[in-house]
Amino acid sequence: MNKRGKWIAIDGCEGAGKTTLVEALKKRFPSVVYVPEFSDTQTGRFLANGVKDKPYEVLTSPLGSALLFVSDYFYLVDTVITPALKNGKTVVSDRGFLSKIAVQSVVLGKSLSSRAVEELLASLFAFSVKPDFSIVLDTPVAEVEKRIVCRCGSCGEERLKMIEDTMKEIRKHAQQWGLPCGFYTGSDAERVATEQLSRR
Repeated sequence: MNKRGKWIAIDGCEGAGKTTLVEALKKRFPSVVYVPEFSDTQTGRFLANGVKDKPYEVLTSPLGSALLFVSDYFYLVDTVITPALKNGKTVVSDRGFLSKIAVQSVVLGKSLSSRAVEELLASLFAFSVKPDFSIVLDTPVAEVEKRIVCRCGSCGEERLKMIEDTMKEIRKHAQQWGLPCGFYTGSDAERVATEQLSRR
């Protein structure tokens, strides 16, 4: 029987540098199972395309939008992450449990009470396998804003507030769920990721 593998989640807000870090890790640890932000399904491709224009809500319904994001997350958990862990593999994900639940907490808070949001997401994410360690990129908001402007041409106040609220929710949910994690900036994140992967 294989020993359970290890899941390292690369988390943080939009523009924090998650994908850049994952790409750097791929070069150093090619045998690791890398999980993208979205699946290569019709739903995943719809979301990947939709976030280019609307990073957080791809439908006019916040609840409908949130459930789409959550469904794609669980598809990746059930078809890629969980099987890899059962086979003793090391997994690195571009976004993970904390990012997914934090973003949807903020989105759902626009149309549901805080209690309803907590109950809904707690019931859904109780079915998810949890990362062994989450590396949260705690990039300064000013740097994130600069990156988004460079990439998209603008970054309004509403988007900045979403970024700040997402980081608050990540911290809150890390504590609520008791998830092992660390908050890092710059090269510290890559150093810690390298240490985690070298110990597998």
